[in-house]
Amino acid sequence: MRYVRADNQVKQYQMEKNFKTQLEMWRNIEESATKQKSRVLWLKEGDLNTTYFHACVKNRQAQNHITRLTDAAGIVIQDVKGTQEEIVSFYRGLLGTEAKQITFVHPHIIELGQTLNREKQLLLIDKVTTKDVYNPLLTIRDNKTPGGDGFNALFSKNIAYNG
Repeated sequence: MRYVRADNQVKQYQMEKNFKTQLEMWRNIEESATKQKSRVLWLKEGDLNTTYFHACVKNRQAQNHITRLTDAAGIVIQDVKGTQEEIVSFYRGLLGTEAKQITFVHPHIIELGQTLNREKQLLLIDKVTTKDVYNPLLTIRDNKTPGGDGFNALFSKNIAYNG
């Protein structure tokens, strides 16, 4: 009797695991389809220069805008000039600080790990040519946006080719 119950539990566990896997797969498919529909609408509406397009641009600008900032002392800064000064000050502090302790790694420890042979080491410091950048760029579809700047691959290809 105990074995039958254990077998049923194993079967139920397997079924639940399969259902969860299928659910995750269908969620990913749905999300992908939604993203594609969104892109199509964005391209269509953007080309028409509609109110929808301008509302999206305005919304994105609002999301990317820093309205307030809290400094290291816990003071909330809300004006534009103060925010700019705090950001510059913060990064100057990061760039101007020295490491209090530099960790030394013994060369023997490095030798224990995987290392590149001399030929591959030299390839790492080889000069990068325009061809090295342009050829992989050709493999990206024109409507894809590989970077965070919002420009699609076609734009980058034209710059690389004409630049």
